[in-house]
Amino acid sequence: MNRTTKLLALFVLFQVEVSGVSAATSYESEYKKVVDCMESRDFGAAIVHCRTMQALAKTTAEKTNTLLLLEDAASSKHDYPVSIQAMTQAIALTGKSNSFYLDTLYWRRGKAYSANGNYEKAVADYTVVEPNRKVPRDVVNLMRDRSFAYEKLKQYDKSIADITKSIKFVDQILGSKADAIRIERVKGEKIEYLYKRAKLFTMLGKTEDAKRDKALADKLTEAW
Repeated sequence: MNRTTKLLALFVLFQVEVSGVSAATSYESEYKKVVDCMESRDFGAAIVHCRTMQALAKTTAEKTNTLLLLEDAASSKHDYPVSIQAMTQAIALTGKSNSFYLDTLYWRRGKAYSANGNYEKAVADYTVVEPNRKVPRDVVNLMRDRSFAYEKLKQYDKSIADITKSIKFVDQILGSKADAIRIERVKGEKIEYLYKRAKLFTMLGKTEDAKRDKALADKLTEAW
């Protein structure tokens, strides 16, 4: 799914009727400008148009939609403080009424915190999301993200625990009925995570565990 498709999906998801034809047109016009800017990778201009959308937004749905677009533009520009602020505002707007979207907002903010070097806050946000993610693909990605943050905090035991959980759910995906392309990609992920865990074991001085993971990763690489 390309960026434009994702943005359109978000717009459809949160869009509601706006009272006043001119207001609706202005809001939609700014939205289209954001999409165009994102496609042309002019992320600074996209942020400017998002700010205009914020001024035009009247409903909670429109405001949330705008904040999601703003976060996307800001993270693409590597302006993570703006990303964090946007998701913090979106979380406050959403409240606890919609747990699925709330989790998504926390996850996005966690990634922005991590990219900005705020690893403790990233871990906190990922931990909010963890209990509600059951789909193997989601668990793999979430544990990978939190493992990275724990590694940066030099909490290697916790990093290993999360990457181990990622590997467990990767194995679930490999054991499911999936298309060949997806299976090949997931095999590559398993190899990557095994090498990663070997590195973490080495940092803890667990040489034998590190050797075991590296040997398995090497074997899987040869077969792959």
